[in-house]
Amino acid sequence: MAPPPGQARLAPIRKLKVAFCIPHSCVTGGLKMLLEQIRLLRQRGHHVVALMRSELAASAVPPWSDVEVDEDVVVRLTQRFRAAYDVDSCDAIVTGIFHQVPEWLTSTSAPVLYYEQGHEWLFGDPLRFLEEGRYAAQDNLFHQTMHLPVALAAVSEAVQTIISKEFARSCLLVHNGVDSQSFCPGPRDDALLAAPARHLAPAGTQPDDASQLPSVLLVGNPALSLKGFDCALAALALVQRSRPIQVHWVCQQEPPEALLAAIESDGLTVSLHVNPPQGDLPRYYRGHDCFLFTSQYEAWGMPVLEAMASGLPVVATATGGVTSFATPSVDCLLAPPGRHAELAQHVLSVLGDAALAARLAAAARNTAGAYTAERVVGQLERALYCLTACRQELLALRLQALPDAQLAAGAAVKACSGAVAAHKAALRARQRAASAATAGVVSALAVTSEAEQRHRKGKACECCTVLPPAQANGAATAERTSQDEQQVPEQQQEQHALDNPARQQQREQQQQVPHNECRPAAEQAGAAPETRQHPLQRRRYSGDAKRQRRSLDTPPQSPTAKEAEGEGGKSEALYTLRSARQL
Repeated sequence: MAPPPGQARLAPIRKLKVAFCIPHSCVTGGLKMLLEQIRLLRQRGHHVVALMRSELAASAVPPWSDVEVDEDVVVRLTQRFRAAYDVDSCDAIVTGIFHQVPEWLTSTSAPVLYYEQGHEWLFGDPLRFLEEGRYAAQDNLFHQTMHLPVALAAVSEAVQTIISKEFARSCLLVHNGVDSQSFCPGPRDDALLAAPARHLAPAGTQPDDASQLPSVLLVGNPALSLKGFDCALAALALVQRSRPIQVHWVCQQEPPEALLAAIESDGLTVSLHVNPPQGDLPRYYRGHDCFLFTSQYEAWGMPVLEAMASGLPVVATATGGVTSFATPSVDCLLAPPGRHAELAQHVLSVLGDAALAARLAAAARNTAGAYTAERVVGQLERALYCLTACRQELLALRLQALPDAQLAAGAAVKACSGAVAAHKAALRARQRAASAATAGVVSALAVTSEAEQRHRKGKACECCTVLPPAQANGAATAERTSQDEQQVPEQQQEQHALDNPARQQQREQQQQVPHNECRPAAEQAGAAPETRQHPLQRRRYSGDAKRQRRSLDTPPQSPTAKEAEGEGGKSEALYTLRSARQL
């Protein structure tokens, strides 16, 4: 269709080929957002490749995710990505972990986008100075990486500000979004919440009693100290003194002993929902009376946005990520990090004032509606198209800084050596488990070998005494047949077997009977036992078909030579003939 007069035809936008580097398979907020970006880009028609380095994973996409990709590439720990895949054919490479940036800058000409979603080294957590776990080495690597010519994208304005002040770098903005169709208001799913992985309650408390109490929801990994769950439990303990409450905690793993002891000493009623299916997560959010979020620092705070989309009144700490999209006293109640007394007061205000709770929930729903999937994928697409447009300029900058990138790559090897060692230890553990699983097969081989030795000594074994009647009769018939065949000349024996299908069938039955597998035909005929390989290795012995068929085509030897060769030569020729027929 021709364009209207006076208007130019718009060329269609070219779809991109984007590679996403998947750092691990654990359930984390940062990885969930990378996978969501993959889903959104594929919905726009872009070609997405998932890359992962692992010795254990069978797919780059974690097993707990239903995201699909166009190409799925997994390489080994000692293998480069470009050795397994043509990464130069990609329009852009997106990575969410700074450890991989130096490798990409030194191994491909494609533009690299580092998507910063916040971690200990960005926010100056004192944990980064610890030598244990190579935290200090990783802190050094992070600062080296931030000075390399790599394109940066930030998840929030707070991260933008930190990068600008600390590293004098500008970066693109790509927010996180929430699916407001899945995370939506609704009644509490009591059937789902009634089956926790673990229920902690004071002695004498009945589960039915707790279900009638006001419900407070916690979401997050208790193993991460930055999530501030010690502060959350301290705040809830103060709330518990004023009014009884029921706490539901959705977490990736069970809390450590210190937090479990705090729950018990404070007399809290807590239901732990450990590592639930990701598809059920929206159902866990619905219908609670309050959502409590107590991180010490956050680049975004995805659980807060999910709770807002679910229509829950939110009480949270005023971290930089949360304040990027939340407004205090409008769609949530905020307190400084670590102030458990103020957080407890906010929770009591929400539980005691239905009008306040309703107003906060309605405003929170409106806030979440502004961070849609369309907005997120639009920001990401613009960033990727910008990188594609200036590919040559970015490559020229990287070539100038190649020595620095190579130094950073060496620092990455040092910083990640502990993680690699842990990964290899997990691989060895899996291999030991696989070895234990095959112990039964090894035992069976040992029993077979023992049975063969007993036959050589003329003794009975289990494989002969427990045969079913049909197989036992077939074994006896096959044994008599093999004895008769000793009297047939070799030249007539092959034609005789081909002309008699019934005897050929008996020969096939003979190969399946353990008794005759253990006793070669030469021994049954009374010949001197000769050294044979294990029955399970016989196919390997008879594997050279050309050599065996040449032995069949060799002209018969003179009688003098046959007599000199003796019965052993006759039995060896018969064995070779039978092996050739099996081929």
